[in-house]
Amino acid sequence: MRLTKRTVDEITAPASGYALHWDDEIKGFGLRVTAAGKKTYIMQRRTHGRDRRFTLGTHGSVTVEQARKDAKIKAGLIASGGDPVADKKRAALATKTLAEVLADYGEARNAITDSTRKEMAGVLKRYSADWLKKPVTGITPDRVLARHRKIGRETPASANKWGRYLRALLTFAAGRYTDTEGQPILADNAVKVLSRARS
Repeated sequence: MRLTKRTVDEITAPASGYALHWDDEIKGFGLRVTAAGKKTYIMQRRTHGRDRRFTLGTHGSVTVEQARKDAKIKAGLIASGGDPVADKKRAALATKTLAEVLADYGEARNAITDSTRKEMAGVLKRYSADWLKKPVTGITPDRVLARHRKIGRETPASANKWGRYLRALLTFAAGRYTDTEGQPILADNAVKVLSRARS
């Protein structure tokens, strides 16, 4: 069956669960229909040894022609060795801000006290408030070194405390946020530059 507006409109909901209806023209392009009658365009292909299924849009919010076009694009990407699911997750993780990492760190580290959490947040807000809403992937060794030196001109002890807290967050981020292949969003901890520069 070729999925068209007419054929999709004619497909009825299953009695329970969901049913899959595949397009004859594009391999892996199909329609998932739930018992509640919700119709969703999907694409399923095997890539990097795994079966991937991802949503292209719901019937009504996108047309079958739009879904078909998107399916062809994704099929081409997969054929060239790409992985749309991994790419989507990687892109989402790449936008993780320092503030989000700080919040996740506070929730995950039950062993640290409330006073430590507050001090950590206070130090980071005082000396790097302009970084909080920016992705941690943008924190580079050069930026860390420059900021550490700037803080150090005011008080070396605060600069070192800031560096320790930032290092802890970036280490946490590297272990916590990984793509579907298990690769961390941070390949290296930018704060290591302080040790190398003996700052």
